[in-house]
Amino acid sequence: MPRVVKSVLVERPTRLLDVLMTHFGLDDRGAKRLVDRKLVTVDGVVVYIKSAVVSGLVTTTIFEADSRNDPVFVHERFALFDKPSGLVMYPSKARNDRSLLDDVHKHFGNLATHTHRLDKETSGLVLVARDLEADRLIKGLFRDKEVYKTYLAFVVGHLTERHEVHAKLIEQNGIDEFDSAVSDEGKEATTIIEPLESHPDLNATLVRCTPLTGRTHQIRIHCFHIGHKIIGEPVYGIDPALRKKYLEREMEEVERVKVTGARRLMLHAYRIKFSFGGSDFEITSKMEFGTKEFLQEMMRPSSSSSSSSSSLQ
Repeated sequence: MPRVVKSVLVERPTRLLDVLMTHFGLDDRGAKRLVDRKLVTVDGVVVYIKSAVVSGLVTTTIFEADSRNDPVFVHERFALFDKPSGLVMYPSKARNDRSLLDDVHKHFGNLATHTHRLDKETSGLVLVARDLEADRLIKGLFRDKEVYKTYLAFVVGHLTERHEVHAKLIEQNGIDEFDSAVSDEGKEATTIIEPLESHPDLNATLVRCTPLTGRTHQIRIHCFHIGHKIIGEPVYGIDPALRKKYLEREMEEVERVKVTGARRLMLHAYRIKFSFGGSDFEITSKMEFGTKEFLQEMMRPSSSSSSSSSSLQ
């Protein structure tokens, strides 16, 4: 959701909120938020008072949605998007990145929002509420563990048995984000990991992961915990110096592939199941992921990586 600086010359004294709503396409709530965040100036001077009457050059910074992804399922109260790997969920205050929120707001307006999150490098289904009441209801379903999610992952090695992993997780501050670790002092966390297809020539196994709890990086840590980390994993089980290099965005794609085995985290939110408004829903991702050919492609640097650095986090 790129930040765009916009200005308008107001010749006659006009209520500031009317200027923002008329000329910048904002609603009353959005206009007030800009003033509260000190993002509105008149002739270069920040305006703090929402009831101000102004004239002169009014300038503000607004977010304009840059939508590139259509929803894969639309209901009158909610929708689902297939988030590509590499796309963040929310716009960053520090950078002018696109985010999934661009797609959400472009299709359904500023009141729509995603009800849960995926890591930047994880692809797949994200459930979006189209209004505030739907957001409250769906988050209640997540809180009550009535939303069932299934993931696919390619892990390192030959996994032959089903694992039900019970390993408590505790969140801790990483360099750039929250990460987690197995700890007896942590919160209960359970993931079922089932092998689907083995690829001995690639030292890889396609697995189905079903998280029964929703802790930060749960699937990633539990796969690593049983000795089969996810291919492309740049944080867990990585040399600390290389992990730091990745988190500080100093690792080029060629090195990323060499260090982690793939140019992205090979984890995909494949299916989601829940009930809403008296009806049952089970939606499956439309993205390609689980094929051997797709894995082989991700295990090679992209064609442009030799000439430019990749922004991997």
